Amino acid sequence: MSDTNAVLETSAPVTTGLREFVVGRVGDIHVAVPSDRVETTVAASRGSEPPCDEPWVAGWFTHRDRLWLSVRLDGRAADCAPGAKRLVMRESDGVRFAIELDEVYGPVVLDAVANVPYPAERWSAPTEWLKVGFAHDGRPVCCVDVDEVMKSVVAG
Repeated sequence: MSDTNAVLETSAPVTTGLREFVVGRVGDIHVAVPSDRVETTVAASRGSEPPCDEPWVAGWFTHRDRLWLSVRLDGRAADCAPGAKRLVMRESDGVRFAIELDEVYGPVVLDAVANVPYPAERWSAPTEWLKVGFAHDGRPVCCVDVDEVMKSVVAG
């Protein structure tokens, strides 16, 4: 016989299990963004000056006739690779932003995402944005916590 209270009192594991992500590359690090949060992919190019002093803000761009903020995980001083892309996040509560990647590989299912910061010391992105994920073969992947990015965009 099972005891529902025992199940409710059991601590949750530190991983979220299988989930689909869009995987790409920033510098030499593989980056994963939850695919259910991505609206579309557009070409990235450096244009207008950033609207603030945050080092992770790369600038503005126009999408669907509206201004969107472009976020660069390794900082706006990093080179924008030829063929770079922006993963445009689904608009939520009037917040519009995209994450720049040097290259987009496509969709992948990751085995787990731990609630552990990804060690990307050279990057400008706040540590709470980056979590350790694991590919099917056990390789670590940098997973972006879109909700944390959104909090920073709103606060900035």
